Amino acid sequence: MSQTIRDHGYVPEAQVPEPLIARGDPTPPGKIGIWLFLASEIMFFVAILGTYVILRAGSPDLFARHSAALSKTLAGINTVVLLFSSFTMARAVDAARKNDSRGVTKFLALTILCALTFLGIKTREYMDKAAHHTIVARGDDTVRVAYVGGDQIYAVMRRNDGQFFNGSAFEGRSADHWSSYLIPLRPQAAGVFAGTIPAAAAGNRVVVYDQAGSTPSADDKSLRLPDGAVTAGSGVFVYDGHVRQSDPGQITLRGYRMPMPTAADYHGTFDIHLVSEDDVRAGAIKAGQSGDEQEYTIPAALVSTDIAYGPFKNIFYACYFTLTGIHGLHVLAGIIPLLILAVQARRGKLFPAHTEYVALYWYFVDLVWIFLFPLLYLI
Repeated sequence: MSQTIRDHGYVPEAQVPEPLIARGDPTPPGKIGIWLFLASEIMFFVAILGTYVILRAGSPDLFARHSAALSKTLAGINTVVLLFSSFTMARAVDAARKNDSRGVTKFLALTILCALTFLGIKTREYMDKAAHHTIVARGDDTVRVAYVGGDQIYAVMRRNDGQFFNGSAFEGRSADHWSSYLIPLRPQAAGVFAGTIPAAAAGNRVVVYDQAGSTPSADDKSLRLPDGAVTAGSGVFVYDGHVRQSDPGQITLRGYRMPMPTAADYHGTFDIHLVSEDDVRAGAIKAGQSGDEQEYTIPAALVSTDIAYGPFKNIFYACYFTLTGIHGLHVLAGIIPLLILAVQARRGKLFPAHTEYVALYWYFVDLVWIFLFPLLYLI
């Protein structure tokens, strides 16, 4: 009699599979990757923003004076543009989740338009700084004489080697040419005479002769006024303003002009790199000039220093171009994936997860600008 062995479904305990436990949807690797990338970006921007804060704390007056030359209006418009781009980016993510290709295309296109607008305004700011110059050059100056008597007196410009300025150049003194050396000084107020020293002669010794109504003799020492009665500028000026395209050999600048300060005026060494637009305007007012912008034509041959408001102007502009330049590169980099997603959406292909990843990056770029705007423009 055969015995039938039946399988009652017994399985050794060690081979029983563990029951499945639902743990929810795992975090997509793409989202983990974008958050890790943003974490590295946060550390990078914290480093450069922290450096800026430390440098500003060391020179608060310098940073405050030069930030005044930045356009708060343009920066404010850019802030609004980026905030609106965050809104359109969020709408694009929502449209991608709803499988709305038309909505994704529209809102991504608006986001790209905002990014291009931001970069266009920033380019306009950079061009403005490239045209903004601080220039040191010789120019026509004024000689003033405190003197009572006569209707007109005369000044001549004399170099240390004994040569006299004849209106265009210095030459050896000639009695026959004596009248061409004279610069008329006319009454400006009671007991004050003034006249203009040509730029080509400025900075040399001024000799004043008292001779009313006729030409003084070159050898008549008795007609000279004491040097202490004469006040003459150095003929060197600091200009600050915007340079426009001009004729070859000339620079046309619209802005302000002040006499070249001495080291004593700055309680130390005068550094043209540290001079701001407000400094030059204040110096012009102090010298009795108008506080309004004027247009100046400067012969290029008389220019000794010409500094644009670029990264090499001073430490403030080095920080400004570094911070805004790096941020601008991030905006430009963000346009690339936005454009790819928009083209794919136009073809009917949607990538909700990828759209969300790009949105996280875009929100971060906008957030960085929220920090840059007050740090550079408002504080």
